[in-house]
Amino acid sequence: MLNRYYDAERVADKIQNNQHRSLVGGLWDELGLLQIQYLKAQGLRPEMKLLDVGCGCFRAGVHAVAFLEPGNYFGIDISQELMQAGYDKELKTAGLASRMPVENMAATADFDMKAFGVEFAYFIAQSLFTHLPLNHLVLCLKRAEAVAQPSARFFATFFICARPEQWFGPIKHESGVTTYPNRDPYHYYREHIEFAAERTSWTLDFIEDWNHPRGQAIAGFSLPAPD
Repeated sequence: MLNRYYDAERVADKIQNNQHRSLVGGLWDELGLLQIQYLKAQGLRPEMKLLDVGCGCFRAGVHAVAFLEPGNYFGIDISQELMQAGYDKELKTAGLASRMPVENMAATADFDMKAFGVEFAYFIAQSLFTHLPLNHLVLCLKRAEAVAQPSARFFATFFICARPEQWFGPIKHESGVTTYPNRDPYHYYREHIEFAAERTSWTLDFIEDWNHPRGQAIAGFSLPAPD
């Protein structure tokens, strides 16, 4: 089992006990707002289509659905139950369900993004690759490439080690989180992320601090503009 999100029994128990927010790491309002504010600052507009990769129970989704034109927010996650809990307990409660058809969410364990039959201008994967090894990043970027518009942008967060030699052992970050090279939660150094991008058509543009409360950096990737 790669991480706790693959534990279907644990996920079901949390949902049954109305703990879906804590299941995705809490900080519900803080991290939800941070994501939509960052995407807007990076050029996301209401008429664009956004795919939330590892959307969980729509911590960012409640804000994105409200901002985007109806039908323009999509989400994928390994857990159908977690997405449904978010739809029923968060989007419906906020009066937003009519702005997001249920067909705009899909469960997948291998980043299958073709089920929606649309192309996306923006992607975000917040605190997804902190729980997964590098090969998952390569696969995700490749699958995203197949459903991306020209000049699309992809944003993903990581725990970053400042020096390559740090990667080989555990790192305790200022937030108190300890990360590891070979188990969840994972850390990376920049060359790892560059390596993943080079296996695809995406270009890694930057890795920067974005005031994440647990100290995750955000990486921005882009596809080339059409000729």
